[in-house]
Amino acid sequence: MNFNQAVCVEYSLNLFEEYLIAKRNGEHIQKYSIVWKSPFGLITGKTFTTNESFTPVKTSVDSEFTPIDETLRIIEENEKAFPANVRFPWYDKFDRQWSSLYPLYQNPTMLLKEIVRFVESLDSIDTPYEPQLVNVTLINSDKTLPFLLLNDNISLTPVSLIEASEN
Repeated sequence: MNFNQAVCVEYSLNLFEEYLIAKRNGEHIQKYSIVWKSPFGLITGKTFTTNESFTPVKTSVDSEFTPIDETLRIIEENEKAFPANVRFPWYDKFDRQWSSLYPLYQNPTMLLKEIVRFVESLDSIDTPYEPQLVNVTLINSDKTLPFLLLNDNISLTPVSLIEASEN
């Protein structure tokens, strides 16, 4: 899948976490990291960052080269813009069609399959992010990188979910 689809996969996983934490009154739930098959081998890393409210954030620099974090607002009037282009269809698919999402979330194999199917069904997959990963781990060599810049035509395939580290 392309980078925009990868962002949508990660955001969908974040939506499960956000939803279940809210439904379970803040109770701790297992958090997952996505393992990606990439030209670099198997890797983990984030396609985007979020604030404490799970809202996606885009970092850019101003005219003085000072980093500025922009919270990406979820606006109904612009449902084709990220993150609304994923969030609204996600609620239509998962919140309205399933009686409980916790059993699915506890089965990482089925969870990842459902997320991939969902993302592949989306009409609009544009995101404002440039192709890069942050907090990267190259699984085969156990090397960590603060970031990894990617080509525009990068192909990333989600192959597994693993327990997320607490950093």
